[in-house]
Amino acid sequence: MNNFRQEGKVLHVNVTSSVFNTVKSGDLVAVGDVVGVAVTDAVVGRPLAIHVTGVYQVPKPTTLAVTQGQTLNFVSGAIAATGGVVAGYAWEAAAAADPTFLLRLKL
Repeated sequence: MNNFRQEGKVLHVNVTSSVFNTVKSGDLVAVGDVVGVAVTDAVVGRPLAIHVTGVYQVPKPTTLAVTQGQTLNFVSGAIAATGGVVAGYAWEAAAAADPTFLLRLKL
């Protein structure tokens, strides 16, 4: 198969002074409709690697309880139950008071 290019687990984006320049390793980021987790801190002028598959422990609002398998979205830099783009699915349930939960990325 000579048309294979990569497994598609990591998306690389160019970091400009106005896009992604405040991203830190472990942050959720969206590129169009694709949500992933930054591998490293963003550096202007260098590519930023973003994991787009897997399960990650990420922050959530302490007003949001999640059920296992629930679809969750990414809106304005945060996890939400509605709006924005689909980020993925709750890997396990989390109470509203929990500051983080396990997110299975959408791809």
